[in-house]
Amino acid sequence: MEVPNKVPHFIWRAVGESLPTKKNLVKRCVATDGHCGLCEVEVEDSIHALWLCDDVKPIWMSTQSFSFLRTQKLLTFEDLFCYLLQNATPS
Repeated sequence: MEVPNKVPHFIWRAVGESLPTKKNLVKRCVATDGHCGLCEVEVEDSIHALWLCDDVKPIWMSTQSFSFLRTQKLLTFEDLFCYLLQNATPS
């Protein structure tokens, strides 16, 4: 698949939990509060920031291609990525 280099780099960082999420910023003593800046309820890690946050869900639900994923129990971004790889349909 031909994509810009920044796409696999972003996925690699998200899977490895090395994005600058609030959880990681607290761990590095850069921030004092690890809660999501959008919903202010959950701790912001990669899966929450990119998939589980109630403020982000409408974006993914706006397309039929991703709505079926809401039925899956995904705990990490790696779970999401692996599920997508295993269930991808060739275009």
